[in-house]
Amino acid sequence: MTAVVLGILIGGRATRMGGIAKGLLEHRGKTLIAQAAQQFLLAYPQAEVVLLGSNDAYAQFNFAQLPDEPASCGPLGGLIALLNHAAERGSTAVLIGCDMPYLNAHLFSRLLSESPEANILAPRSTGKWETLCSRFRAEAVLVAARRRAHSGQHGLQGLFDAERALELSLTEGERASLGDWDTPEDAERGGVNTALPS
Repeated sequence: MTAVVLGILIGGRATRMGGIAKGLLEHRGKTLIAQAAQQFLLAYPQAEVVLLGSNDAYAQFNFAQLPDEPASCGPLGGLIALLNHAAERGSTAVLIGCDMPYLNAHLFSRLLSESPEANILAPRSTGKWETLCSRFRAEAVLVAARRRAHSGQHGLQGLFDAERALELSLTEGERASLGDWDTPEDAERGGVNTALPS
C-alpha cells in the first residue's frame, strides 16, 4: 500500500444534534475532524485527508471538500466521490464518519494492514457492516458503486454484501472505538459543549 486517502463524511443535516456541524464538536480539546485526521496520520503519515460533502462550516480545515457523486444518494454519493478521487491517484480509500470521536491510530493501523487482498474491509456488529470504518481498493469498487447509485440502490450495506467485503475482527475494546455521536446526550457523555455554529 503506497498511497492512501482518508475520506471523512461531513454530509447529513444532523437533525438529532439540532443541525450543528458535528465534525466541529470537540472531544478532549480538539474538533472531531482534527482528532480523526491526527489519529489517521499517526497510523499512516503519508495519507491525504479529504472531506466528503460541501459545507462552509469546515472551511477552517486545510482539507479538500469533495461534493457527493451524485448528490442525491446519501453516504453512497460521498463514497463514490472518495473512490473516484482515490482511483485517479492509484490510492487505497478509507471511509469514516465525522462524528466518531474514539477512532484511534491502532484501529486505523489494523484497517490499513490486514487482508490487503480485500476489495472492501470493515468490521461487523450485530450482523451489519460498520460501513463508516472501512477500507476499499478504489478502482475495484468504483464501477459497482456507480452502478448501484444509478439503479437507485443507495444502501452501503448492499454494496458491501454484493462486493463480498471481508470482516475485520475486533476485540471488545477495539469495538468500543467505533462509537459515534448522534444526539446531544452522546456528546454530553463525552464531555463536550454542543453550542457550536452550524
